[in-house]
Amino acid sequence: MGFLDIVKAALKYFFLLLFSFILIIDLFALLILFSAQNVVLNADFYKATLEKSDAYGRAYAYIDGEIKKSPLAMLASETKAEDIIPRQWLKAQVNNLIDHGLAYVKGQELYLNLTVYTAEPKQKAMAVVQSKADKLFGADISGAPSNFSKEQMLPMLKAKVDEQVPDSLNLADKFGGAGFLEPVRQGVSILYLALAVLAASAVALMFFIALLAGKVKSIMRWVGFPLLVSGSLCFLALILAKGQLAGLLAGFQGPEGAIIAPIAADVFAALESSVTLHAGIVLLLGLVLLVGSFFVKKQDSAKADVKAEEKVEGKEEESAEVSESKVEAKAKTAEGKQKEKAAKGKGKKKEGAEEEDEGADGK
Repeated sequence: MGFLDIVKAALKYFFLLLFSFILIIDLFALLILFSAQNVVLNADFYKATLEKSDAYGRAYAYIDGEIKKSPLAMLASETKAEDIIPRQWLKAQVNNLIDHGLAYVKGQELYLNLTVYTAEPKQKAMAVVQSKADKLFGADISGAPSNFSKEQMLPMLKAKVDEQVPDSLNLADKFGGAGFLEPVRQGVSILYLALAVLAASAVALMFFIALLAGKVKSIMRWVGFPLLVSGSLCFLALILAKGQLAGLLAGFQGPEGAIIAPIAADVFAALESSVTLHAGIVLLLGLVLLVGSFFVKKQDSAKADVKAEEKVEGKEEESAEVSESKVEAKAKTAEGKQKEKAAKGKGKKKEGAEEEDEGADGK
């Protein structure tokens, strides 16, 4: 092997190692981001998580506790938040907010629509107020005019509620428009772009590795190893993240923490499940390629043996044909010599006869 051959081989393995290292990082990032977007940008996941964690029940319990601390406690002493805010209505409004909010941040909707329709809970609230009016007016209301009656209070209260709470309102306006979600929308756009770039670069890296490796056995090993390592790194990242999550959830305290902590735990569980699925597939594929490469080697050896045997048989047949042709050539040569001798003998006999004829004529 000459100097140039050594340099070529060294450069080949250098680029194979470089491309494999980059492919490991590429696949690791691709698996994590792809699994994350399957969870974080999935509306059905949020809806199922809210149901599973009983977020609605916890929210009602929290509201009931706050009402008991407020001046409305006397009015709502026997009324629960769910009597005024029906669970089905609340779920429908939350699901609507989730659908439109995610559609906006994913770029599927041009404008942010976070409309909540309040006509039903307003009617429920007024019905509760009316049913409790007798109890309210039976108590001593300090500062109320002496001629202030229930018939005066209820229409005024309804008008005040209608003024303060319209039948529909867009929560986006309460946050100053869609600007508060604009960073999230831009982040999601960058996420989609990153996924596309990572996927395209992974395919390109595998293509270049295949070109450099050349043989099927080498291709399977140089591609299978990065797949195996990147999948393993994902499982390692999950193990490390679990420890961090435990400390994070411990920091959620109070009623708000009782709602947020279970949801955060469910989000991580879903993310863990998604990463485990995709990383497991990649890891298994890498393992299959690595193990399969050894069988490809044996098959190549067997094929080489078969080719060698075919070459030997071909040479034997060729030598046999050469021998036969030599024998035929010798036979033809011998036959030709015999014919030549016979022709010479005939010529001598003819010459002798002519000489005899000439002698007879001379006599």
